[in-house]
Amino acid sequence: MRQKIARGFTLIELLVVIAIIAILAAILFPVFAGVRERAKAASCTSNLKQLGTAWMLYLQKYDERFPNANPGNWDDCTLMSQKAGWSGWMGNLLFSETKNTQVFSCPSQPRLNGTNRGPNSGANNCTDDENRNNRGIQYAWTSYGYNYVSLGGGGDSWNDHGMNELIAPADMIAFADALSPWWDCGYVSGCGVWLQREVPQFLAKAGLPQQPGMAMGDTRIQNETPHNLTANFLFVDQHVSAKRWDQLRWKNLNQFIPANSPDYERSMILKPLDLSVRGMG
Repeated sequence: MRQKIARGFTLIELLVVIAIIAILAAILFPVFAGVRERAKAASCTSNLKQLGTAWMLYLQKYDERFPNANPGNWDDCTLMSQKAGWSGWMGNLLFSETKNTQVFSCPSQPRLNGTNRGPNSGANNCTDDENRNNRGIQYAWTSYGYNYVSLGGGGDSWNDHGMNELIAPADMIAFADALSPWWDCGYVSGCGVWLQREVPQFLAKAGLPQQPGMAMGDTRIQNETPHNLTANFLFVDQHVSAKRWDQLRWKNLNQFIPANSPDYERSMILKPLDLSVRGMG
């Protein structure tokens, strides 16, 4: 009777299988990463929509006037839960409307910006992750910026503005994925969005040339446009749109530009022609 001989894989067969697995992994891992990032982007969109709903509920309580609370000294931690501008953040006023601090942070970069800064401008030193109820403050981090300059103050002063002043609410950005919670500088001056924050960082990440006059003071290129080369934008009319910065126009950011101005439809990549318009310089 002939004895059966057990056969295993040869070395060559094993190497072929390993090579096939490696090739499949190289193909599929980027796909899985893309799916995961799309899920985070969808969650970010949901966050902004909830943030917008809370913002609108707040507006309805105050005759559609934009939030502008900044009581006491800028670094008074005892009043920080009531502050909506530097050195607090808009979430302080909106928490009562949403009761959910997770909507303040994008899953792609949940700890990008510390909020509620106290003495010496230290990030989070009016609250912390160990005690988020400290002094009535419920959260320590955000990934979003609020358009303070056009919607309630910032820049040269804190002024009282309202919905009735907007030319086109559907075009005006309220909140967005941002490198700073405080869009409180002139857009083309100081720490402005165009001068050294979001726009030049987008150009750097996209491999596009900087525009003359840009200073690019922030170096967190990997954090700008967190969803590949797009960022999520919540507009005043409550719709959320994922866009590249080179798809935006100056009318999307600055409500003080007259509709007949050449800057109204000018690309945000380009420096405005009229820096005398409020909020620009």
